[in-house]
Amino acid sequence: MRNPDSCYLYHAMKTFFGSLAILSTILVIVFIGSAPQTGCSPDRSNLDTIPSPPPPPVPDTVTYVKTLEEKFGNTINRRFSFFYDAQKRVIQIGIKHYYSNNITDSFSTRFFYSGNNKHPYQVIRPSTQFSQPGSPTYYDTIWITYNSSGLPVKDSSTDVVYNNTTNQPAYKPLLRYYSYPDNNTVFTEWYGSTDAGNGNLLVRKDTIILNTTNGVLQKSSSKFLVGLHAVGKAENFTASSFVNPLGKLNISGSITSFIYSPTRNEILGNSFHPAVWNSNTLPSYIDFINQLLPSQFYFSAYEPDGSLAGAAQSMNLQISPWLARDTYPASITVVMAGSFPGTTATYSFSYY
Repeated sequence: MRNPDSCYLYHAMKTFFGSLAILSTILVIVFIGSAPQTGCSPDRSNLDTIPSPPPPPVPDTVTYVKTLEEKFGNTINRRFSFFYDAQKRVIQIGIKHYYSNNITDSFSTRFFYSGNNKHPYQVIRPSTQFSQPGSPTYYDTIWITYNSSGLPVKDSSTDVVYNNTTNQPAYKPLLRYYSYPDNNTVFTEWYGSTDAGNGNLLVRKDTIILNTTNGVLQKSSSKFLVGLHAVGKAENFTASSFVNPLGKLNISGSITSFIYSPTRNEILGNSFHPAVWNSNTLPSYIDFINQLLPSQFYFSAYEPDGSLAGAAQSMNLQISPWLARDTYPASITVVMAGSFPGTTATYSFSYY
């Protein structure tokens, strides 16, 4: 009769060696699988891999505009190129003008900052009024003073005006003073000359009212002391859902821009609105104040007694989304009532 203890030992050893054989098989498989590929096995080490797509932008981040191109019909008029420093402050805007005789002329606007301040204290910008191809380029320096809240309270520059006696141009001082009666209103007074023989006179007054909820203009009212009518307004804004990339820049905040000089008659990039231009309008639109692009607004001119001069001129914007970020515009097509039939302006954006 077999000893029960020897039977137990036999079965235990059998189980152990069986397990050892299985373990040895696994180790051989692992070793072979981890060994370098040789012989007829293809070498895949140099094959390109598909990189992972970048994460989508956070909704409240800013995408910075690289270029802005302006066309009237099929003809390029201007191209702006934006450059930034490490703090995403605008330090230069290149401006290229296209002329009908295929001569191009390029300008640059430069912005200067004190330390880490977000807003420029000095801007050197071209005066496009007298700078033409083949002629000297004229530049103007604007100096900006801010209050303790970082809001501009004064800027000083020069403006080119004619001497009505000699019919020769002359540089004269141009000063603007800003005040803020409440959170959504800005008053601006412009002091300059209407003739080279004049001293500084009050030549324009602006009242800007913003919607503090969405950063869209409610109304801008500009009283001109020169021009066809007394007051020009941009009003009745209908906001779209598209971000205004120019309104997100550190140089934004005014219905006129720091890009070039002169801007004495400008409202939202337009110096051909009915308050100052006694002819067909032009659908110009460069907007540094609205945080959201409008889909429509109106330019209106008013007589000194407050009555509407003619009819309000509608500005209609057709906005095409940028495929990479559909809350930003790829292009804007602008149609303005009062312009020559069929005249449209197209503004095309590219981004960094």
